[in-house]
Amino acid sequence: MKPTSRRLFTQGTAATGLACSLIPGRVIGANNRVNIGVIGCGGKGRGHVNSFDGLADVSVVAVSDPDTTRMNQAAKDRSGVAMHQDLRNLLEMKDLDAVVIATPNHWHSLAAIMACQAGKHVYVEKPVSHSIHEGRKMVEAARKYNRIVQAGTQQRSCPAVQECAADVQAGKYGKVLWVHSMKLGARSPIGKVSAPVPVPGNIDYNLWAGPAPMTPVHRKKFHYDWHWQWNWGDGEMGNWGVHYLDDLRHILGWNDVPTRVVSAGARWWDDDGQTPNMHLALMEHKGVAVVVDIRNMQDFATGRKQGAVYLKSTGGNYIMCEKGYINA
Repeated sequence: MKPTSRRLFTQGTAATGLACSLIPGRVIGANNRVNIGVIGCGGKGRGHVNSFDGLADVSVVAVSDPDTTRMNQAAKDRSGVAMHQDLRNLLEMKDLDAVVIATPNHWHSLAAIMACQAGKHVYVEKPVSHSIHEGRKMVEAARKYNRIVQAGTQQRSCPAVQECAADVQAGKYGKVLWVHSMKLGARSPIGKVSAPVPVPGNIDYNLWAGPAPMTPVHRKKFHYDWHWQWNWGDGEMGNWGVHYLDDLRHILGWNDVPTRVVSAGARWWDDDGQTPNMHLALMEHKGVAVVVDIRNMQDFATGRKQGAVYLKSTGGNYIMCEKGYINA
């Protein structure tokens, strides 16, 4: 994949690398285009569509979303783009090389598995799974069907992080003593409703729920705020935390899991959210202590986002070594 930072990726500049990495060994030329299908047409999905539009040898040939309004917006002014409300119909397209999955979290693994079964290569947004079991099955599917599955933890492709990882693992800064991994950004409460909210008529709720329960909707905003309800989302730990924890694993060279973990959290807002917005985890991995600190409480006195005092930062990894420290 073309090296890039996470910030630049979100602006669309990594689309070229994504397209090339998904189709290994393919000769790209004027008459040999990579055909992409985008599953999930919210802000992230439409961002992918717009990014691919700027590439000469890539075509977005299909989009899919249970929300027909979003799907129509993604296909607007793009002649010949097929629209399939049901992602299974998109996966049946014979001329499709790869898919980009930008659905709610609970669909990530299953959609990726189905795409592998259909012979498509996959780019799937983070978190790649709603549970560990789902993630394992996705990896098994990629191996079984010999498909490339790329995950949306884009910092793995950042040259600075790659160099940092090489230096730390080579012992340039001495032994790693401890790590503070954090995301300390503010969010507002999502509100509270007294009764279930009707699903908008432009959304097929059965398709949207997919493998998750079709429980009544208890949130003011149908889209996005599912992040903070357990059936569909994973809270801030699975939203921003996954980025910095993956950076940490990359830099320290982990290919396994911590030997000891304790975690606690709570939601301090009186709203319809269920996931913690104050979440602390303590881990130990081969003698290295790791503090994971994820919170999104706002300082109402100043209106500012929180940050670690000694870092003046709202996110990243503070890695203390014998010969110095790294803020990545």
